[in-house]
Amino acid sequence: TAVCDRVIDENCRTVTAQAGGPIYRSTVSCNSDEYMLSGGGRCEVRGSDLCLGERSGALHYSAPSGIRSWTVDCYDESANAEACSEAIAVCCKL
Repeated sequence: TAVCDRVIDENCRTVTAQAGGPIYRSTVSCNSDEYMLSGGGRCEVRGSDLCLGERSGALHYSAPSGIRSWTVDCYDESANAEACSEAIAVCCKL
């Protein structure tokens, strides 16, 4: 799982985590001194920069997983297999 963040302003930032095989479910978390304002995710689609874009996944789970985390899971029905996912959260200082 790769994690990176981008500053929105002095109090908030977006944090992302990508997950490829064998565990395709991605979870991103805010720091203990932050709250999670919102979250979401995206799935690998053919030609994307997420996990080489080899599959075309559909988002089948995207929800908070605790007060500071967001989890995303994707599935490729055409291949009857999991697809790479990216979880995104907006984290702000308390």
